[in-house]
Amino acid sequence: MNPSGLLFLVGYPVAVAGIVRLRRTFRERHAGWFLVEEAGTAAIVAGWLLAEKGARGRRAAAVNAAWGLGLAAAWVIAGRRRRRRRRGTR
Repeated sequence: MNPSGLLFLVGYPVAVAGIVRLRRTFRERHAGWFLVEEAGTAAIVAGWLLAEKGARGRRAAAVNAAWGLGLAAAWVIAGRRRRRRRRGTR
């Protein structure tokens, strides 16, 4: 099996496992599950960059990377909101 196939074989199930628990992960701030999802997404991005040369591979990698970055931004925002609620400010 080529490296990209191995990255997909590991990355997609790992990312899906993290996504399935996403709501609970954010609500309860489970950093471990968040990092599992991010690692799976990173493996998928790397897999696409290795699998497809040219614009098609870069485009597929960019779509998946945008998901990972968007999720990281949501994690930070959720953490800030949670801290504000604890302090009693909005």
